[in-house]
Amino acid sequence: MWAALMLPVILMVTMLIMQWLESRMVGTSPQTRLHER
Repeated sequence: MWAALMLPVILMVTMLIMQWLESRMVGTSPQTRLHER
């Protein structure tokens, strides 16, 4: 039961973390800095 409820939340969190890591990895370029909040 808990796994079914947590699966979508974990997926969303992982997606956000991946995007955040990508913005951090390429944070030196000005284009990515514009998208960074």
